[in-house]
This record gives sequence, structure tokens and C-alpha cells, in this order.
Amino acid sequence: GRWDKSLIYRKDGTTTSVTAMNLHSEMYEHIDGLQYVQEEKGKLRVLVIKNDNFTIEDEIYMIEHHANAMRDKDSVTIEYVDRLIYQPNGKFMPLISIVNL
Repeated sequence: GRWDKSLIYRKDGTTTSVTAMNLHSEMYEHIDGLQYVQEEKGKLRVLVIKNDNFTIEDEIYMIEHHANAMRDKDSVTIEYVDRLIYQPNGKFMPLISIVNL
């Protein structure tokens, strides 16, 4: 069956949305790209393309922000990348989820 591709699954089975993960607007001046990847319930990879404005304070904020949304600090991994993942047809998806429900 189909499931909502904008939902992120926490370890306890509850969900949050990609929209709920939105960062403070000034944070977007410090990054050039952001994407979420979820391969299993309760684990979230945050892909980030940082730019020259990015600081250690930004990293701390991102970890705390996403851990709070996931309700578990150990459930979030921040990965710094040079580019984000695009679908074979060239489409960008803010969340790539291959969670088996």
C-alpha cells in the first residue's frame, strides 16, 4: 500500500512531518541544502550542504532541533555532503523514506 512520504517515524511509533522539522529561517543562510533520509523507524539521517557561514553553533542547533523533534538524541545523525540525492527522473524529495511499516 501507499503511505505518506512526508512522515518521519519515531522509535515509539509516533510520527512527525517534514514541515515540523523546519529550521529557523536564518539557519537557511548558513546551508546550501538539506534533505532527510529515513531507512528505519526511529533513525533519521539529515544530509546538509554547509556553506561558509556555517558554525559549530549551527551544528549544535541542528542536532538539538532534530533530536527534539524525534524525541531522542540518539536517533539523529547529521551528515555533511557535497550534494543531495535526486530521483532518477531528476526530482528532488525533501524526505527519502524506505521505512517498512
